[in-house]
Amino acid sequence: MKITKRSGIYRFINFINGKMYIGSAINLRNRHKDHLVYLRIGKHSNRYFQNAFNKYGKENFIFHILEYVELKENLLVREQYWMDRFKSYYRENGYNISPTAASPLGVKHDEEFRRKVGLRFKNIIRTKEWGDNISKGLTGMKATSIAKINISQALTGRKLSEEHTEKIGNYGRKLDKWPCFNGYYCKCDKCREVKAAKMREYRKSKMEK
Repeated sequence: MKITKRSGIYRFINFINGKMYIGSAINLRNRHKDHLVYLRIGKHSNRYFQNAFNKYGKENFIFHILEYVELKENLLVREQYWMDRFKSYYRENGYNISPTAASPLGVKHDEEFRRKVGLRFKNIIRTKEWGDNISKGLTGMKATSIAKINISQALTGRKLSEEHTEKIGNYGRKLDKWPCFNGYYCKCDKCREVKAAKMREYRKSKMEK
């Protein structure tokens, strides 16, 4: 089934038990890909959906478009309609955590749950295999506008070390070879002399042409 880039309401249906996860998206194709990426690497934000995916496997889930919604401001209204119709927020019916469309309201986590989530991310051992799995999951993916906003918000207010800042500043300035800073250009006298010589050589070559 070809998934379009139109906006609308979708659901993932579990063939084994009939349970479903319902959501809305401005771009259905990108949202479908986003879900699969996080499910495959075991980092989906919905723990019920993730556990079911781990237990039954991708082959036992189908992505189904419930309806297309042309006006984006109506997405949440229509998502709520379908959630209420199928009662997907009841554990016997589905995997939606919140009873309210695209909202965390009504979701309560106890201290034990928050502690486990904290430990889960704190104790992650980032092996080569872990990195390869992340890379495979993201291969061919383009960041959606929502993902870009989330990344931007996560980095807002972050303080970088002097070394990190210096490396970022020098990124892209590595031309051929410079006399210091591991081959990168800096503002020392040696690098300035080399840069000046390169510029003279470049201008001379342009004039000869």
